[in-house]
Amino acid sequence: MMINTSDGSTYCDSLMASGSYLWPMNLAVNKSNGDVFVTGGGDSGHFVYSFSSTSCTGTGSVDTVGLWPTDIEISQDGTRLFCTNYYSSNISIVDLTTNTLLDTVDVMTKPWGITVSPDGKNIYVGIEGGYQSGQTVQVVHTDDFSNYLLVDSITDIGTGLWDLEYID
Repeated sequence: MMINTSDGSTYCDSLMASGSYLWPMNLAVNKSNGDVFVTGGGDSGHFVYSFSSTSCTGTGSVDTVGLWPTDIEISQDGTRLFCTNYYSSNISIVDLTTNTLLDTVDVMTKPWGITVSPDGKNIYVGIEGGYQSGQTVQVVHTDDFSNYLLVDSITDIGTGLWDLEYID
């Protein structure tokens, strides 16, 4: 369900894409235009769909993500989409102005949570390990917003890294 925060009205009791219901994992809102992006997968495949602020039907998929996209983040300026790909063990970085893949960065097995620094230069990826202790966050960095590189791993930080948030 989507909620209009200006008046409290609701719409979209369920999201549909290509005539079939989605099995959503996570969502992100592009603050620059109100588009909603939903990650998920299921028997029919793997997807990241965008939904406009007035439509409950997917307006198109971002076909450049890997296998089983789990978490998603939009850059503050609304130009980049960052997505963890669970079974591909990588992240996808998509240019939302052209809907094209900019880069794919390999990370450890089973990436799940993702967040981005306010300047967009550091991407933090939580590696899912269930409820085991000693989990990892990997750091991907860019200087020019076109080349991305895995630069660091922070280990032994806790359990259940399914969602990450950047706090300034």
